[in-house]
Amino acid sequence: MKTRTNIMIVAGLLAGGAGAALMDTSFEDHVVATEIAIKDSAITAWDTQSITTLPDIRQVTYWGPDSGVAHDGDQVCHLGGQTVFQNVSDTYVEGVTYIFSYYAYNDYANGTTALNTWNYFTDASGTGQYGGATLGGQGKVTVTQQQQWVLVTSSYTAKAADAGKNIGVGVAGPSAMYIDDAALIPEPATLSLLGGIGVSMLFIRRKLMI
Repeated sequence: MKTRTNIMIVAGLLAGGAGAALMDTSFEDHVVATEIAIKDSAITAWDTQSITTLPDIRQVTYWGPDSGVAHDGDQVCHLGGQTVFQNVSDTYVEGVTYIFSYYAYNDYANGTTALNTWNYFTDASGTGQYGGATLGGQGKVTVTQQQQWVLVTSSYTAKAADAGKNIGVGVAGPSAMYIDDAALIPEPATLSLLGGIGVSMLFIRRKLMI
């Protein structure tokens, strides 16, 4: 007697922890009348290791149009020579590339002064200048354009040792540097490779002879 048995094995790999949601990306969660220091989550999801009154959130409606690159809403983060960071609840997935971006504004108007901004991915451990041990990122970026918003983008591919650790990002810059419209996303291409876009299906046809 010959019996043909079709066995379908569904093998799915969903990168469920690969999502990375930043809060208060445009620094609009707490509306302010004047600059207010970033010191606790009652003001914003961002944090700082600084013990001074900077960095802060401030309104920038007086700037008006900025060379065609508009910031979102009416408020930005003034780095003020310090660091801001955010540690999210999502965790790293090995092999996934994460993209962190933000707009930077060099407030000088002398035609010559360039400003540096630094950005890093961290393990969100709560230690160090950037809110955790730095894992990678673009590091220093020089913004030569003055009085206009410039998009800064950095990426990091999670290693095996990063898997399961909370995702953190941090930004630093001088007193004349502002940032706005931050974003943190897993790169779609790497999610696809890991099965994050869909469920991989493996069909095995087995013939059993009895």
